[in-house]
Amino acid sequence: MTSAPSIPELFWMSGSPPSWRVMMALEHKGIPYTSTRLDVAAGDLNKPEHLALNPRGQVPVLRHDGLVVRESVAIIAYLDSVWRDPPLFGASAKETAAVWQSVMDTEINLYPHVTAMARIVFRGSAEARADDLAAAARSLGPELAALNTQSAGARYLAGAQLSAADFVAFPAVQLVRRVLLKDTAPAGLAHDLELCPALAAWEERIRRLPWFEKTYPPHWRS
Repeated sequence: MTSAPSIPELFWMSGSPPSWRVMMALEHKGIPYTSTRLDVAAGDLNKPEHLALNPRGQVPVLRHDGLVVRESVAIIAYLDSVWRDPPLFGASAKETAAVWQSVMDTEINLYPHVTAMARIVFRGSAEARADDLAAAARSLGPELAALNTQSAGARYLAGAQLSAADFVAFPAVQLVRRVLLKDTAPAGLAHDLELCPALAAWEERIRRLPWFEKTYPPHWRS
């Protein structure tokens, strides 16, 4: 008789797309976990106890069975290896390739432009860094279009089933939409999203998942 896996502990921050990725994976797999929410304004990421877990002072961090895992994609891959069903990185070599290709596309080609734009807008430096903001928006447009094309090809980003590809990309797209709520959002960004109806339909499918509301960033509700 084998014992059930012990309960992992997630250290996270509201509004952090990497944290949101991991929470979505945990909920989709139905993994019980304990949650420690950190507050950047309170300096939690630089406290000795957190730096002992992640010397980079970042989130998310997962602690499980004495192992500490940082970086969101690594955490999702770890969870998938311990709790195998439902699989998040495909059930065949072909599916695995599709998932990883999508994950890396997001990490390398989409997410850097999203974070560059969000940092400028949310830190109140849109006017001072207008050229940088415009450059991030220009680079982001083609990536959103590519994701729209990908969304049109199947129910989810890597095929018929939810996968790590969806959980990695979705929070990034929601951060783009969060930027649009600001008066300093880059010109043309709303239009770029209007040209992505398949992407919007995919987003709605994610929002309708039964566990979705449990993962939504708490401070975004206000």
